[in-house]
Amino acid sequence: MKQHLVNNIQVVSPHRSEEKQSSDYIEYLNNKVKNRIKNKGDLFYNEGKTYASLLMATLLSNTHDSLKMYCTGLRPGILCGKHEGDGLGYEGAYWEAFKEFFTEYNINNFKGKIQILIQTKKWLHNLPFKKVFECKRKCPGKIEIGWIRKKGIGNLFAPLNYCRGLGKNNFAIFDERAYRIEYDPDRFLANGSFYDPKMCSFLAGIFDEEFKNSQQICSEND
Repeated sequence: MKQHLVNNIQVVSPHRSEEKQSSDYIEYLNNKVKNRIKNKGDLFYNEGKTYASLLMATLLSNTHDSLKMYCTGLRPGILCGKHEGDGLGYEGAYWEAFKEFFTEYNINNFKGKIQILIQTKKWLHNLPFKKVFECKRKCPGKIEIGWIRKKGIGNLFAPLNYCRGLGKNNFAIFDERAYRIEYDPDRFLANGSFYDPKMCSFLAGIFDEEFKNSQQICSEND
């Protein structure tokens, strides 16, 4: 994934232009990022694995202070394909951004923390978590991982379902100002905003409550 800096904003561009529709989506996302403050609360939309990969790459590339991520468990087949770098078309964008994000230099320059809350420990030994644990060992105090208990899953989703009608699947909060919520994981349907601190505060409150009650994961062998 090639990147260049425009007015202190990381703009994501693909390896190659294979699909005009994907290129249009990249332009759509980059415009959202550049105008994020002016269009505060403006929503973005996401559907399909390829576009989810591009969106997550854009979000990670523009995250420098803190990250709260609730997910199934960093499933490698979704994040990076069966093998490293084997994503089709633009599907490798998320993995490229993930590898750049979880480096010792990047994490040590973070002002806050990275917190990952997972449903299953099934993929702790796979490639994505290997990158995370490598950074966790090199950057003490910067990365925390929690395994949510079954009761906690219900607690986590109750306000999302009943108060906001947002669904009950993966979500992440980036720098306390951007967020993404996936409400249909089979189709990678999601929405969110590059600048909505109020919504991020709401999501962070739900996340923090269940994270403190989760089982802490310190290594691949927990």
